[in-house]
Amino acid sequence: GLQDSLRDVEELREIRRVLETGLIAKTIEMISAEDIEALRQLTERMRQRAERHESFAEEDQQFHQLLFRCQNNHMLSALIDIFWTAFNKASNFTNLDNPTPLATWRDHHEIVEAVAAKDVEQARGRLDDHYRGIQQVIAKNRAS
Repeated sequence: GLQDSLRDVEELREIRRVLETGLIAKTIEMISAEDIEALRQLTERMRQRAERHESFAEEDQQFHQLLFRCQNNHMLSALIDIFWTAFNKASNFTNLDNPTPLATWRDHHEIVEAVAAKDVEQARGRLDDHYRGIQQVIAKNRAS
């Protein structure tokens, strides 16, 4: 049911937060200029969708895949996909629509720019903020 689905999303979100904030330094060492450019194009698409009040969950999933692609970590990649499967399942029970799409776009934009600037602390902080935002959406639904 709903509570189980939300718990799955919550637990996966926490695992991803810890892994992604931990692994972002390695991405900063390894990421190519092409991947940074692709991330910028992806965040631009997110911004356009956010401004039209459209969902950009698909782009969000692609963003995190692309951010860590340079590491060739298949388990991390699978975990990102599992999170989105759980998120989509929970969305069948409740409204997990993003209440602040432009803020979420900005999170992603700032993550890319921190990575491009090779600023590990900034990238880690922005990722952390991003996951806090996701947690607020989940918590709002837990309360209802």
